[in-house]
Amino acid sequence: MIEQAIGACMVSVLLIPDCAIEGEALASTLCGYDQLHVVGIRYAEDDESTARQLAYDVILIDVPVPDGPLLAKRILDYEPNAKIVAMSVPETEHEILLWVQAGVTGCVGRRAPLSELIAVTQAAANNVRQCSAGVAQALFGGANRLARTVDAQNGVALTNRETEILRLLVYGWSNKKIARTLGIEVSTVKNHVHNGFQKLGVHSRAAAARVLLDGRQAGIESHGAALAAREGTRVH
Repeated sequence: MIEQAIGACMVSVLLIPDCAIEGEALASTLCGYDQLHVVGIRYAEDDESTARQLAYDVILIDVPVPDGPLLAKRILDYEPNAKIVAMSVPETEHEILLWVQAGVTGCVGRRAPLSELIAVTQAAANNVRQCSAGVAQALFGGANRLARTVDAQNGVALTNRETEILRLLVYGWSNKKIARTLGIEVSTVKNHVHNGFQKLGVHSRAAAARVLLDGRQAGIESHGAALAAREGTRVH
């Protein structure tokens, strides 16, 4: 349920859109509302320090996965107290969890009306975790499914590292790109992929994707770790 934050006032927001046109359009739209004030627009490739030059309460990120969650994690590594709201999130359990695990304060689904974006942003400014109705419905659906799930692989759950590597693999990242992003050796990535495939009982990336996206492996969704970006990594 979406509720306006107690004692809500104007919230200053920094926009990080996927492209300039979307950012300018959203900023123009928000100008018509008293609840939010856009202090600036930054992009994923900008250095984190540029955002600190602006006084804002909440960062609104509208960048798709996996780059969006990686960006959120990178910002929080640099500024642990930052309040981040993910926008235009597909209302699927898998993608929502990537954002949650990255550490965002709120999530707004792509089908949510502007009123929900405003409410979730106001809540985030007050350090209250909140999400839009569609996102909440997807998460509850996933929780109900997991409650009924019996792990087909004899209760063997993936480790945190296996989970994040397999997810990046499913999104089409190469072993070399995963290794560079996570700051590990390519051979280490290959070992984690091999172990993850064994636990899932699969032999290919496509088969692993079906298991991950269907949520049949309970450990994936209940114990997955946030995607991490190491120093020097840039999101494109």
